[in-house]
Amino acid sequence: MEKMEHSAAREAPKAAGDTRGEAAGIVRRSFEAYSAEFLAITGRAQSRFEKREWNAVLSDAEERIDLYHHYLDLIESPMRALLAGQVHDYGTWERIKREYCKVYLDTYHADLALIFFYSVMRRLYLETGDSIEYSDDEIRRSVKAKIAQDPNRPIRNYPADWPKDVTPELVRRIVDDFGFQSGFRNIGEDAKLAAEMLRPELGKSLGQRRIDRIEMIESAFFRNKAAYLVGRVVSGTVIVPLILILLNPPEGIVIDGVLSEEAGLSNIFSSARSNFHTNISAYRGVLEFLESIAPARPKAYIYTSIGFIHPGKLQLVHELRNHIAQTQEKFDVAKGACRARSWSYSPFRRSTMFSRSSAMCPRRKPFADAGTSSDNTGVSIAWTGWDECWIS
Repeated sequence: MEKMEHSAAREAPKAAGDTRGEAAGIVRRSFEAYSAEFLAITGRAQSRFEKREWNAVLSDAEERIDLYHHYLDLIESPMRALLAGQVHDYGTWERIKREYCKVYLDTYHADLALIFFYSVMRRLYLETGDSIEYSDDEIRRSVKAKIAQDPNRPIRNYPADWPKDVTPELVRRIVDDFGFQSGFRNIGEDAKLAAEMLRPELGKSLGQRRIDRIEMIESAFFRNKAAYLVGRVVSGTVIVPLILILLNPPEGIVIDGVLSEEAGLSNIFSSARSNFHTNISAYRGVLEFLESIAPARPKAYIYTSIGFIHPGKLQLVHELRNHIAQTQEKFDVAKGACRARSWSYSPFRRSTMFSRSSAMCPRRKPFADAGTSSDNTGVSIAWTGWDECWIS
C-alpha cells in the first residue's frame, strides 16, 4: 500500500460531520467504559485482601491487564465499518481527534483520554506503514492550573515535630484510618514494634531537622497478598519515605515490615513486579507523591506500578529521547546470552513478534503458541515478543 503523507497539502476529502462525531463518540464511550471498569476492578482490592480471596486477587490482576486491549478490540470492527475507505486517511483521523478532544480539554483525565484515542488510531491506521506519534497536542496547556495542581489531593496529614513523636499511638491511628474491616492479630504490639523501628531510622535520615508533617496516601496499595500503606515524612525540602507493609494470614492482619529508606523502594516499585491496585481517581496527586519518595526511580516505573501501562510506555520513550538528545548516544546490540539476527514485525498482532534465526535465552521460558526459531543447539524455541527474552 502506498505510504500516506501527513502533509496538509495531501489532505484527503473530509468525512461528513455526523460521521466524524459518531466516530468520536464511539471512542469516547469506549474510553469511559474502560476507565469505569478499571476503577471497579481496582476498587475490589481492599475487600479481596480483607477476605483473603487470593485466587480472586490474581484473576483481578489478569483482568485489569487485559482490559485496555479488550476495549480496543470491541470498537475495532464498528470503527472500520463506520469509516470504511477513510480509515487510512490521516486527515479524517485529525478531524475525529479534534471532535473527540472537545469534551476533555478541561477535564482532569484529559491526558489519559488522548492516549486512548491514539491507541485506537494506531490500531486502525497503522496498516498504512506510517508511524503514529503520541502527542499531548494542546491537552497539557489547556488543562487548567487548578486541575493540574490537584486541589483534592488524596493525602492525609499527621502532626509530628521530631522522630520521637512517631509513637505506637500514631502508627495505630495511621493504620486505623485505612478502615480495614477484618481484624488484626495484635495491632497494639505491631504498632509498638513498627514505631520502635521507625524512630531511629528517621533520626538517622533527618539528623537535627524538625519534622513538618507526616503524609499518607489515603488508599492502600494492594499487590498479591500484601497491602502497602504509603507515606512520607516531610522536613523542609527533605522527604523520607514511610511505608507500612501489611499481610493477612489466617490469624489476622499483621504489620509485617516497615520501610523508611529510598534505596529499599527499588524492591517495591520495580519493573519486575506486578502492578499495584490502588484508588487512582486523583492519579496526578498519587504520581507526584510517589515520585517525591522515589526520585531516583524512572518515572516510567512509577506510572506502570499503578497500572498505567500505556502512559508508562510513553514516559519511557520520552526519557529515552531526552537522554539521546542530551548525550548523542546511539542504540547498539548489547552483548549477552541472547543473539538475534533477524527481526520481523507484524502490525496485525497485539505484540511485536521477532523471528530469530539464531537465538538462545536461558532466562525465559519458551511458549508454544508463537513463532519459532532454532538456536545453535538445534532446539526449536518459541517466542511471544519483547517480554519473553531480554537482550542484555
